[in-house]
Amino acid sequence: GGDEKASPTLTPPSADEDQLFPTRGGSASTSSSSSAPPPQPLAAPQDLYVRGAPVGTLPSDGLPDRRCKVWLNIYDINQTTSHITPLLLKLGLGAFHCGVEVLGDEWFFAWGETDYSGVVWNEPKCHQVHVFRESLCMGESALPEDEIRMVIARVMDVWPANAYHPIHKNCVTFAEDLLVALKVDQPFPAWARGAVDAGKCCVLAPLANFVWRWVKWYCGRESEEQVPFARAQ
Repeated sequence: GGDEKASPTLTPPSADEDQLFPTRGGSASTSSSSSAPPPQPLAAPQDLYVRGAPVGTLPSDGLPDRRCKVWLNIYDINQTTSHITPLLLKLGLGAFHCGVEVLGDEWFFAWGETDYSGVVWNEPKCHQVHVFRESLCMGESALPEDEIRMVIARVMDVWPANAYHPIHKNCVTFAEDLLVALKVDQPFPAWARGAVDAGKCCVLAPLANFVWRWVKWYCGRESEEQVPFARAQ
């Protein structure tokens, strides 16, 4: 027979070609016809996706980073205080529970009798005890998503449950601390600290300490009484 035609050699795409692909425009043509239009040139950087880049980081080609909005969710302590909150605010004595919403979860600080972390989370605006009042946008965090998660991990280590104090280390002071660590745009609202700040005065601070010691003693006594009852069952 005649001369055999040599099989065409397939050249794999280069590493540079495999790193970038357009995210907009129509699907690629599957026709093998020579009349098929040539591939479109890659668009501007904002139309490209960098494969393998960690979530929330800035690629070296100048792509804009993903900014995360942060919210301060404020709750009335219970239904009773929700009715007198307007009066308490006028007196500068507003008493609230606060949680910080970021990356789809709401983080707050709660009391406990152990040295385990007191930082816990719930669905945003859905605390099981307190009554949701309002949500304040605190702007965007200056940190990428992976660093935000690292910040949350760090605060979990330094806020143990048994360090809770109704004046000095509580859900309000935790929320303010976390917002500072997240580097948000907006300052913490002073009115949300009303009762906490008032409790720091020289007259009320000793009373607050005494009441808090009594509450912890009473809760500990209740727990001790429930243990023998549970064993008996």
